Amino acid sequence: MNDMSVTSAFRLLSLFTNNKWVDYRTIMDAFEEDDKPVSRETAYRYLRRIWENLPVESVDGRSKRYRLRSGYRVPEVSSGDEKGLAFVAALLDLAKRNLDVEHAEQIEELKQKMFSGLHYSSYAVLAGESEDYKKVAKNITLLERCIAERRAVTIDYARNGKSYKLYPYKILFDNGLWYLLAENESRLKTFRIDSIVNAKSARKHFEVNYKKLDAFLNRGNIWQRDEFKPDKITMLFNEEIAHHFNDRQILPAQRIVKAHKDGSLEIEFEATNEIEFKLLVMPWFPEFTIISPKKYKDYIDKLIKDYA
Repeated sequence: MNDMSVTSAFRLLSLFTNNKWVDYRTIMDAFEEDDKPVSRETAYRYLRRIWENLPVESVDGRSKRYRLRSGYRVPEVSSGDEKGLAFVAALLDLAKRNLDVEHAEQIEELKQKMFSGLHYSSYAVLAGESEDYKKVAKNITLLERCIAERRAVTIDYARNGKSYKLYPYKILFDNGLWYLLAENESRLKTFRIDSIVNAKSARKHFEVNYKKLDAFLNRGNIWQRDEFKPDKITMLFNEEIAHHFNDRQILPAQRIVKAHKDGSLEIEFEATNEIEFKLLVMPWFPEFTIISPKKYKDYIDKLIKDYA
């Protein structure tokens, strides 16, 4: 169901769970676009996706009314699969905590069906307090559909008073806030979804630049800017924390330049701007020294002075 939004997939699952049978009319009534039922063609497309991906059957073998196959259960998971599935279950729990009640109930229902053979999960994914999902739910629903259908979207952006035509790539959740990652003027940019007003889907379709998208997601933060060439930064991390950088790749394009006898590490990495740099290194403060470039040392020195 890779051409269907998450919201649509959950809504379809709810329809099949809460009704004796589902046909195209049921789907037309349950889904709306611009306050109108979706077309018959869209309803049939959704039915085809369900038929291809879920264990459904025709009610009487002939009609176009469908139901979940009687007695269907997700197979028991093996011990080898349980670790990975337990982590997925923890991610679903995180999603439940950050969505509205209706979506949270749908996720719990899906979780029960997917992990009926899974015992209590050993994992939990922690995140800080998030903004009220109701503030962004309407925009997210529209953006999900545009992303799934590869359709452009026009918005007014309250944070700067400008209007944009965007090619939406992903909806991001970062530090308790919801963002849209979209292409504009051949560049990837992020937009706070709670500041998007008058969002409308456009007729124009687009192709995703997966090279740009993968590069953005691999860097792991929303403050990067792909229009800027990254700066190469060299820092010395003290022996108390250096082992973390030996264990895994923490910083973008991380490379150990020199390991010192006292256990400290000289590390080179990339950042595209000062905000990204601050987010990357401040969790390790004060256990580091900035070697180069000087502008980043001056930037951190100013931050410390301002906070003092």
